[in-house]
Amino acid sequence: ISQKGYLDVIQLVFTQIPKDDREQLTSKYLNSALDNEQESIALLFINLTGFQYDTMILAAKKGFVSIVKYILENVKDPNYINHVKPIEGSVLGAAAINGSIELIDLLLQQKNLDKNLYNSKHETAIMLASRYNNFAAMRKIIDSYSEEEIQQQIWQVNAAFVLFFAIPPSIP
Repeated sequence: ISQKGYLDVIQLVFTQIPKDDREQLTSKYLNSALDNEQESIALLFINLTGFQYDTMILAAKKGFVSIVKYILENVKDPNYINHVKPIEGSVLGAAAINGSIELIDLLLQQKNLDKNLYNSKHETAIMLASRYNNFAAMRKIIDSYSEEEIQQQIWQVNAAFVLFFAIPPSIP
């Protein structure tokens, strides 16, 4: 659709739908656009309904640097960046799963970013990078810690290295 220039038509159609229905549909289609890596469609739905709390996490997990950057530049809530989902944890955790160093760099530049948020399994971004075999992402996040932060969060670093270098047991 976006390749044929129908974005304006979609936007016009969606503005004619009642607000409650529009928000439900745009949420569904936004998630679908992110899942199917349709960046321009995702941006359209973001513009139609504003920023949902999981939008940036989903975009980060898919590695959409431009969408995450757009949200960071336009969101009004300074704590938006620290929203947490059960699987990915935070947006930094989602970027660690994806392994995008460019995205991790962008996030680490944000002054309100809490690097120590965790998912429902108590895995932080460092541990998620390790679990998904993204050593460069794990190292990038660890390198962003100050000496004091490393001392306070050494358990994360240790857990991440154990996860990364663990050899699964062989089944006889």
